[in-house]
Amino acid sequence: MILITVQDINVDTVLHILMHKSDNTGIILSLIKGGAKIDIQNNDNETSLDIAVEKNNEKIIKLLKNPNP
Repeated sequence: MILITVQDINVDTVLHILMHKSDNTGIILSLIKGGAKIDIQNNDNETSLDIAVEKNNEKIIKLLKNPNP
């Protein structure tokens, strides 16, 4: 559980980093269900959802808004 909330020098979590990859829906869902915080802001004041919106990743946006459909 502790690894999913670890932050790097830019205060990015694993979720922040995964937002920059193409299709990690299964991994992201597993992290969220495992307790990953989706509202942590990095040094750019961005949450994982902000990055998903920036990347126009509709699948991940829906997942972050409703991880328990």
